[in-house]
Parts: sequence; C-alpha cells; structure tokens
Amino acid sequence: MLYEQYKRSNESILSNWWSSRQSLYKASSDNLFKEANGKCVFCEEKLSQSSPVEISSSIDHFRPKGQGHKNEGKYYWLGFSYFNLMLVCLTCNNNKRANFKVKGTKLSPPLIKPKVSRGSGVIRLSGLPEDPKDYKRFQFYNWHRLNLEYQKLLRKEKSEKPYFLNPYFDNPEDFLAYNLVTENEKSRIEVVPKETSGFAFDRAKYTIEKLDLNRRHLCDSRCRELKKMQSRVRSINRSNLNTFKKKRKLKQVKEEFTGPEARFSGMQSYFWKNHRKEWK
Repeated sequence: MLYEQYKRSNESILSNWWSSRQSLYKASSDNLFKEANGKCVFCEEKLSQSSPVEISSSIDHFRPKGQGHKNEGKYYWLGFSYFNLMLVCLTCNNNKRANFKVKGTKLSPPLIKPKVSRGSGVIRLSGLPEDPKDYKRFQFYNWHRLNLEYQKLLRKEKSEKPYFLNPYFDNPEDFLAYNLVTENEKSRIEVVPKETSGFAFDRAKYTIEKLDLNRRHLCDSRCRELKKMQSRVRSINRSNLNTFKKKRKLKQVKEEFTGPEARFSGMQSYFWKNHRKEWK
C-alpha cells in the first residue's frame, strides 16, 4: 500500500510546498510514477504513456487547484505542492475534476505578513503567500517560521476530514471490499464500501461514485485478473506436488498477483485473504 511504502517527510514537503516553479512539477511526475508502481492510485489500473486513452497516465491534485463546486472550494496555493500530487489514470482524473467534499472546516491558505528590517532591506517571512506568483519576490526564507506554519497546516488538515480517500494516508483495505457479480452467465467484480454506516462508509461511497470505480472496463478487467490467479491456485492445489512445494508455489503466486506492482493488487489481496481456501 502507498501509505506503507512511502512516508513523505516533513522536510520534503516543506521544500516543495511553496515552490511555484514549473520544473519541479514536471520533475515530480517520474517520482510519482515510481511511487505508484506505474498504477493509478485510485483504480489500480496499470498505466503507460503509450497506452490507450482509457488507461493513459495523468497527474492529479488531490486537493483541486481550480475552482470547485458549491461548498467544496479551491486550493490554488497547493498547486505545486508535491504531497498534493498523485499518479492517476486519465479517466479517474476527469471523473474527479474539482470535486472535493469535506466534513470539517475547509483548509484555508496561509497568510503572508512580510517585514523588512531597517537598514538591511532583508525580507523576513512570517507566513506564506496566498498566490504562488508572489513567492519569487522573496529571496530569504525563515525556515523555522515556515515549519511553524506547516505544523499549523497539518493540524488544520486533520480537522478538514475530506470525503475522498487518499491512498497515501488511508488504507484502502479499511474502507473497500469487492463483490463478484454474475448475471446472464457473465461475471464482473464491483468495489463496494466495507462498512455499512458511519463516516468510513460515506467516504468509501463518495470515492467510488465520484471516480466511477465500477465502470465496465474496470469491472471486467478485475474479473479477468482474478480468474488468472484462481486458475494458478487451483492448478497447484490439484497437482501431485508435496505440501512443502505447494506452499512455495502458492507463495510465488501470491507475490505475483498481490505484490505492489501487480495490476489490481488491492482487489487480488482481498480475494486471496477471504476466498483462497475455496479454490480447490
């Protein structure tokens, strides 16, 4: 899971949080691709720049930088913040758009109160600009003050309580489950909220619906990938191998289909944990 693999440190966030340089935004795309193992962080589809439009890669702002819908606001001041960026497929990005509903108090941009010392003309930072274009006016940065502002931001961020799940900070296994649905001899796998009520249910439902995580392409693709894993497991279970060799083979299959680089690894992990013993 992304939240286990990568912990974006305060230092890396601080050094990129206020930067408005387009070069940093472009350079971050390679890092994001590696962090996400070349998959959309929301639907887990494998991505490639040479893939069809359905699964082409894109960079998403978790908190939208543009104007949002009613009561959902905008976060233009986080437009170049690395910790606000993530790798997604073009479809999820288009579905997400500027949607960003929160339960708590919306995060507001930090304020800037520049002070010029007499005689030296040195600009001291006692806050942060609302508009990234203003950053280039400052040549000297008070990092201690910047850190204090960042700590305030973290406290506010926790109280904002966004409805969208963030794979870097929320464990999808705590919120999502999967159902194998068969109709007219055709099967598909749908993602559903794990809980039946409460804020965890609301967050899962909001994420699934806004991103359309049960679009036909995903449901059909999940089913095909699950059948591949099921076939391999059944083949091993029915073989004449001894118990030790069977366990070793099964371990290899698990790593192949539920590892971080595997397509739909979250879905595969769910069925492995809950249904593997049924595949005989």
